[in-house]
Amino acid sequence: MRHLSVAVAVVVAACSPPSEVPREPPHDAGVATRGPIVQTWSARGDANPSVYAFTDLEDGGVATGPLSLQFALNEQFPQIIDVKPNYPAYVRRGCDNGTQWGSERFTSVTQTSGDAAKLSIVDGQLHVELKSHGWFQARVDGVITGTDCTYRGNALVDVPTSHLVDIRVVEIAGFEVSHFAQRSGCGNKLVVAERQTIQLPKITALDVRDEELSPLNAPRPVTFRLRGEGDVLVDRAATETVRLSPGRTAIELDTPLPVRGLDALYAVDAASVTAADVELGLVVTYIKGEQWHTLADGASYRVPYPDESNSISVRSHRVETTEGALCTQPPADWFVATVQTPSTCTSSGATGDTSYWSNVAKVIAAGECVATIGLRGTNLTWSTRFFTSF
Repeated sequence: MRHLSVAVAVVVAACSPPSEVPREPPHDAGVATRGPIVQTWSARGDANPSVYAFTDLEDGGVATGPLSLQFALNEQFPQIIDVKPNYPAYVRRGCDNGTQWGSERFTSVTQTSGDAAKLSIVDGQLHVELKSHGWFQARVDGVITGTDCTYRGNALVDVPTSHLVDIRVVEIAGFEVSHFAQRSGCGNKLVVAERQTIQLPKITALDVRDEELSPLNAPRPVTFRLRGEGDVLVDRAATETVRLSPGRTAIELDTPLPVRGLDALYAVDAASVTAADVELGLVVTYIKGEQWHTLADGASYRVPYPDESNSISVRSHRVETTEGALCTQPPADWFVATVQTPSTCTSSGATGDTSYWSNVAKVIAAGECVATIGLRGTNLTWSTRFFTSF
């Protein structure tokens, strides 16, 4: 009953916190919360997950496809699960008119084998009762309704389906901590910009062979905490993201099981940058969206929509800091643009970030634009001179 004792400890801490552990704010607050150096995300189960089904229409007019399901046998998570087919359910091949889709419901279970689970159909969903570690297989038939599938010249509004369902009931033997921002050049240390919105670390369950697990009934397989040297700011409207003050923020999992991967996040400010491989570009707005043009000294660029946002932007291929290589794009407010031609370009109201670059100045009139882009708190600068025409 280890999970019960953990839950009690969390409640007690929330009601009467010791002085060295600031109280965690309620999780339903709708604004960013400031102050605590410890934030906790509890393990989360799911008794009604959904799965996508992909099928191919075979001879005989039945769409078939395998369906693999994985569940954790652990009293902390639901042991009776109703799995609903997600919308849309796809018929990828076999229809005369290409890929089709609709709503699927399951109708029957036959050809069962294995003793790790019991499977039945309730309200068109898979009703799974976990019994033991191991495997279970069955043939599950159903129907995809509301399709526009044409098969051998005949319209099939309802497409019968047949799935070989493979259920694996697993034991969680450890965890791996990773982050989507990890990329080539970052190494095993995750360094991010201070106050930049980032996703939470990804916690992946592992089996006894150290292979990754994805149990449907345990989308967050363990309680974890972020313990920061500074603030850990959580946007309660989107609790899967955080912003960190400069310093080390430890990642702590509430488990006696082995843990591999990241053990901390490191947030740095602009003054921590020691070197940067920076590229300047002109991001021009076209009818179908924006396009990056690498700025060449003295080059000319046409701006077809001068009233739209046409920005001088920065993207960084590599930024070195005192903590290591930065794993995210540096934010726009790390840069300051000094414009020598204020009649054609300006830094006023131009800042903003995208996934690929940071906007630091904007074009306001045709002609020559001369600007110097500096990194705050450092001696690093980059200059550009180019021409635009409308």
